[in-house]
Amino acid sequence: MTQRGVKREREISTPSTLPTLESLPFEIHLGFIQYLSTSDLRALRDTCSAMREAVDYYIQPCTKRRRATLGERAKDGTPDFCLFATIDAAKRPMYVFQDPGAWDTLEKLNLQECLLGALSASLVQFSALRVLDLRNNGLTALPEPIRRLRALEHLNVGSNNLVELPGWIGEFAALRNLYLDKNKLHGIPESIADLRSLEGIYLDENPLGAFPEVLCRLASLLVLSMRKCTLEEIPNPVVWPRVLIEILIEMRPGGRGMSPFVSIGDLGALTKLDLSSNKLYSIPAGIGCLGALVYLSLDNNFIHQLPAEIGGLGALEYLSLGDNFIDQLPAEIGNLGALKTLILRGNSLRALPDTLRGLQSLLFLNVDYNGLTELPRSIGNLRALKKMRLAANRISILPTSIGKLGALEKLYLGFNTLRRIPASVGRLTALKKLSLVRNKLSSIPGKLGDLGVLGELDISGNELRTLPDTLQGLRSLHTLSVCYNPLRTLPRSFGELQSLRELNIGSECSIRLPATFGELTELSCIRFVGTGLMRAYPSASRLLRRARVNLWRVNFVASDPPARVGARRQAT
Repeated sequence: MTQRGVKREREISTPSTLPTLESLPFEIHLGFIQYLSTSDLRALRDTCSAMREAVDYYIQPCTKRRRATLGERAKDGTPDFCLFATIDAAKRPMYVFQDPGAWDTLEKLNLQECLLGALSASLVQFSALRVLDLRNNGLTALPEPIRRLRALEHLNVGSNNLVELPGWIGEFAALRNLYLDKNKLHGIPESIADLRSLEGIYLDENPLGAFPEVLCRLASLLVLSMRKCTLEEIPNPVVWPRVLIEILIEMRPGGRGMSPFVSIGDLGALTKLDLSSNKLYSIPAGIGCLGALVYLSLDNNFIHQLPAEIGGLGALEYLSLGDNFIDQLPAEIGNLGALKTLILRGNSLRALPDTLRGLQSLLFLNVDYNGLTELPRSIGNLRALKKMRLAANRISILPTSIGKLGALEKLYLGFNTLRRIPASVGRLTALKKLSLVRNKLSSIPGKLGDLGVLGELDISGNELRTLPDTLQGLRSLHTLSVCYNPLRTLPRSFGELQSLRELNIGSECSIRLPATFGELTELSCIRFVGTGLMRAYPSASRLLRRARVNLWRVNFVASDPPARVGARRQAT
């Protein structure tokens, strides 16, 4: 054990065990220091200079009484906190090495919330370091010792107080991911264009104001995230005569090969672009050049119009345009054949284009909170659609083609002005959830009973006076809401809903529960709302006593003493 190269170590979690290890754990997190006992702190401090300075930060403010308290917690020799190394999100015991040379093999180092403003110069001894996490340390500038860590591939300095980046940031030839989110950056240095291997840069929540055009020169960039950066525009290509462009390039400092005209479209390898929560008023036509783009988020901006070139994003699978001011979609949006998710909520759309039928891969469509008055017939061509949200619009009629959506599982049509539902809805055999709350329906089609896998049905807040007997076909229905309708009774077939577990019922009118109500053996939660009378047969009253019943302002009339039902309610 004493010859050179043999490492002396001690396992923190079981001090009595002294195995010999040949290498350091893959990744180490230093947030444990403040929880260790005095003896453990001494052992850790002796490993290397970097650990000594990190430990001293916590030891110096401690009084003797504090250190004594830490020691007393480990009277049996076991520390009060086990030291762990994280390897691929799995926690394993970590060993503290006495040999400083062991730290040369360290590849991942997590120092988040450990430095609080400073970074030791001895960090340079971690020559093999590939991943460095310095989040939440109050850093105002990128520490100079990082400059020598030329093997770095992932650098995270998010959630600090950085106001600028040094020019040497471009010296990390192997850097693949750079996290700069939640800082105070107002700009990006030109040298960042030298990061030829950079694949992802995260600048979220920085007061940049303007889009750093230097980012458009990162040809290998795959992910660009700039949420909440107060951006007002995106670089757009300038159309100039070719001869004039060549002259201007020649006059530009740096000589040939450095075009002064950059565009978001220059990032041809980009697969993910997030520009949500900014101040963008338009999207440049150059965005259509991002042929590899898979994810595009432009939520919460001031966008009024989309360029027709957006139809050129043939690989796009996710497009989110929520909370903008878009009043019309370009017909070219139907060219996005690979699109799986389209979010348009919170805009000013009054109609959807017929070309929407081209979205043959679409799985989720969200057009909540717009001004739609109808749906195009081509909506039925979205055969892959599984979830569609159309709530809070002005839709008064549905096209019969909606019945062609054979894969649809969830349909939200609440808060519209629907007066009838087409019988073709009964052909939505995959439908599991249907919301028609707050419309103007006076009847629902009997074909609704053909939805054998429907589990949730909400028809509250309509003008329904009766329910069809065919509802008995809803064998999978477990949640039903029919409150705030002028219903006076429920159909006799209601008792055949054997899967029903939750029922929301009641209105301003009196309502009678049928005798078959007592056959709902799975019913465990009933909510009665409104001011009307509820009348129940004896069998129904027995079920009410068994179920968990919530009453809001209800006058209850039953053959059994209502006091017993009230007692059950209070008990729950």
